[in-house]
Amino acid sequence: MAAREGMQFAKELGLIALFWKTVKKIIHTMCFSLIALFDRLSFSKSKNPIDCCVIRTEGSCRLFSLDEVLTATNNFDDALVIGNGGFGKVYKGFIDNSATMVAIKRLNAESKQGAGEFWMEVMMLSNLRHPNLVALIGYCNECQEMILVYEYVALGTLADHLYKLNTTGSNTSFSPLSWEERLDICIGAARGLYHLHLGTSQRFIHRDVKTTNILIDENWVAKVSDFGLSKGPTSLSITHITTEVKGTFGYFDPEYFITQRLTAKSDVYAFGVVLLEVLCGRAAVDRKLGEEQMSLATWAQQCIKEGKLAGVIDPSLSGQIAPRCLKSFVVLAKNCLQKSPKSRPTMAEVLRSLELALVSQQRGRTERIMMKSFPSKIDRWLKEMKNISSSSGQSKDLLSFSEDPEIHFKHIKVAAKTGQIDEVERVTRESNFYDPKKTKKFLMKAKLRDAQPLINVCDRFGFVPELTQYLYLNNMLSDIEGYVQKVNPGNAPLVVGQLLDDMCPEDFIKGLILSSRSLLTIEPLVAEFEKRNRLQLLTQFLEHLVSEGSQDVHVHNALGKIVVDSNNNPEHFLTTNPYYDSRVVGKYCEERDPTLAAVAYRRGQCDKELINVTNKNNLFKLQARYVVERMDDDLWEMVLNPENEFRRQLIDQVESTEGNNLHQQKSWIPRRPINAI
Repeated sequence: MAAREGMQFAKELGLIALFWKTVKKIIHTMCFSLIALFDRLSFSKSKNPIDCCVIRTEGSCRLFSLDEVLTATNNFDDALVIGNGGFGKVYKGFIDNSATMVAIKRLNAESKQGAGEFWMEVMMLSNLRHPNLVALIGYCNECQEMILVYEYVALGTLADHLYKLNTTGSNTSFSPLSWEERLDICIGAARGLYHLHLGTSQRFIHRDVKTTNILIDENWVAKVSDFGLSKGPTSLSITHITTEVKGTFGYFDPEYFITQRLTAKSDVYAFGVVLLEVLCGRAAVDRKLGEEQMSLATWAQQCIKEGKLAGVIDPSLSGQIAPRCLKSFVVLAKNCLQKSPKSRPTMAEVLRSLELALVSQQRGRTERIMMKSFPSKIDRWLKEMKNISSSSGQSKDLLSFSEDPEIHFKHIKVAAKTGQIDEVERVTRESNFYDPKKTKKFLMKAKLRDAQPLINVCDRFGFVPELTQYLYLNNMLSDIEGYVQKVNPGNAPLVVGQLLDDMCPEDFIKGLILSSRSLLTIEPLVAEFEKRNRLQLLTQFLEHLVSEGSQDVHVHNALGKIVVDSNNNPEHFLTTNPYYDSRVVGKYCEERDPTLAAVAYRRGQCDKELINVTNKNNLFKLQARYVVERMDDDLWEMVLNPENEFRRQLIDQVESTEGNNLHQQKSWIPRRPINAI
């Protein structure tokens, strides 16, 4: 009796557990629907589409239980606190059995930020993925706790590296950033903001751009963070949003502060302040200074206007900045800080200006080094080459008599370290004996001013995607263009595929393809775009080829797929274009619109394919018309075969839709009557 009662009790416990598990899933699903209601209640004064929109986050963002968060943070142990902001404390934590390190941000009950900022960050980061945006892993919304779980970004904030070099209360200390490191970080942050503004079909505005919201990972990649005050999404046609003024003093767009009209140019203004912080090595607002110097934007612009630029530059940068780079950087900062939003550049223009400034800096550095040290380095190089030759017993040209990979690699290494770029280029192009992987790794680390030696190695030994990623991440866009246009146009599909994976701006990719169009192989190029669902980017390029008279089947296949996906009168294209492959485009249409697949197959008289797709999708009316139009005995044999399970449906459709005409016009009838087959 007791055993039976125990079993009954266990069964009831199991049912209760199942019930609560189901309730939890329902609550999880409902919370996303409630976001929209919350936004309407919280922002009822604003009627913009941006305030009434809910982004679906199911499947793209992990829901953590409070128990998981407590375990990850050792019950919110203060020893794990790595930051403390307006939202609350940030803890370093470990999830997935300590396999993954994360940053966990917990809302403070006394914080001025609340549920609106919390859900905005969840919604935005669940749908935005970019190398220069901090990644949201998941969140917890349980027991009145609001917690966000991010990827762990190891090296802190940009502010830490600019003017918090010796962080009090911790063991953290940083050396001053070099000027090129600062430029790279600015370029990374600009890419992240560009992606927010224009990198997707929806537009987002960050609204709190500042150095403490730019994080730096272990590879020195900048990542924009903290999207709690952001506004979005909205369509690209909306120029501004009227909303309550929020942000951080020192970074406020004056126009936004006065009119409450928020635009993407408000982020540009704040980024201009960030540029000044990078140049000056001080905070946007420093209340310890006098009134004239308290605001960095006001003080720095006044000094620049008075010709006192040298007085505002961070002393740790002394002698580092090339004159042309400094001039272009200061002009960019001034343009970002224009009072009128219309006078400010877009983030795309900011990004391009920073990339050009980095090129100027690298050229200036190389020229300065070569002028100072060329004579001594060439002497040392000759001595090292002589020592290498002596140690191997050779008195003549060492490489001509050796097939030892290590000898060839050492030759490349010494030449690179002594600035003999032409020699490095020659050996990497001519030698067949150096270790390509080892040489590639060395050249990437060396970061020579000329990328041609690395291009030689990667092109010869099949490292094109790695080469492309290296050139893009190091802002060497002209070298990418040179490789595709002059070195190996046949590898353009691999180059473009990697650029798409690295989320390179679309304008650069389009320009690269258009400028090289006469050199490109169409089929593999289209394949790279298609497997990433980015065919739409090729529209301008393909239309240009057609306007030049191209009848290439791959060009017209790709155009057909684009027309089908965009629903731009696809039936007209499929019936009138004489150049596409009906089987290829028809197959593409089958999962999207079977009726269009039938149109494509009909145009190419692809009998089997048309019969299969119409049978599969019950399109017997289309099938009947096609069979009657074709008037082909073999086709009639196929569709009226007794083993065809759809035979009866076809016969019924023929008799119901064409019956009247069939009695008057007998020419379509097969040699045997329908009912006799």
